Amino acid sequence: MIRLCVDARMFSSSGIGTCIRHLIPYVSRPPFDTTFLVDRHAVFPGKKIPFQAPIYSLSEQAQFPWKIPPCDLFWSPHYNVPLLPIKSRITVVTIHDMCHLAMPFSRGKKMVAKQLLRYAYKKSEKVITDSQFSRMEIQKYLGNSSGKIDVIYPGVDLEEFSPLQEIEAFKNKHNLGDQIFLFVGNFKAHKNLEILLKAFELLHRSSLQLVLVGKKGDPKISYLIQNSRCKERIILLGEVSQEDLPLLYASASAFIFPSLYEGFGLPPLEAMACGCPVIASQAASIPEVCRDAALYFSPHSEIELAEQMERIIDDRSLRDELIAKGLDRCREFSWEKTGTAYRTLFERLCTG
Repeated sequence: MIRLCVDARMFSSSGIGTCIRHLIPYVSRPPFDTTFLVDRHAVFPGKKIPFQAPIYSLSEQAQFPWKIPPCDLFWSPHYNVPLLPIKSRITVVTIHDMCHLAMPFSRGKKMVAKQLLRYAYKKSEKVITDSQFSRMEIQKYLGNSSGKIDVIYPGVDLEEFSPLQEIEAFKNKHNLGDQIFLFVGNFKAHKNLEILLKAFELLHRSSLQLVLVGKKGDPKISYLIQNSRCKERIILLGEVSQEDLPLLYASASAFIFPSLYEGFGLPPLEAMACGCPVIASQAASIPEVCRDAALYFSPHSEIELAEQMERIIDDRSLRDELIAKGLDRCREFSWEKTGTAYRTLFERLCTG
């Protein structure tokens, strides 16, 4: 058996948590004897070690050596790796993107992120990342260490996200009309919601609604919404349940992904799997993930975005074409592929 330890404390979060939740079944069966570091009571197979120290904290670093048991491989699904020696023969880290270095975060956040990322890159036997774009970004910011980085694409759950027919009751519950544009993601600066709000104001159609789903963050976005001349047609749903998310995608005329920076970006694939056309910014890894299954715009141009939004509303044949291409594209990503790739890599590192 291969003794594996996984830091699963971000299990309940979005993004990284989605990856952890879907990969657990693949890294918790033979030949792995798996121990999970957990911060709350969750249903995990195998052994659990409670570990409630906050991510990035001094307490986290002080406790790592005592919490991580003797093992063959320790996997950190984020770059907050142990700085002190641990009782693991091999360390593997997943670095999803270089957002904290590439985007304009505060000097303090950048300093902490840079030190942790450099250490994670140097001390880990293998680095996993989500896209070829992220691989190039890691090499750009941390140096070109030949053969150290493996690209393993995340997946999309085609059973959870699929075209849905019975959506009228859901739309009535949330006062959604027949023509809505949807955004799903945290309200952070690099998500570029400002451009989306400006583009929506350029569409002089009273029947259109903009639905925003996600955790509030950037106070500038709240200010822009409150002062928008279209604010009565902007619907803030906050964080929604995983059960409601496919219904939202299926209800939308189009899903808008205006991000300035993404290491991968699961929401466009989730939307495609639900039969929802995607309009996405031509930035970072997004064209690599979506390819020809999305309409693109410059992330710095609200005029381009507004034009693409109008095209989606006015051109039914274009919508149908994007829906068909999206369904084909999302089928190329599965958690089975992702999980199998992780398993294969871990086994090879421990036995080869």
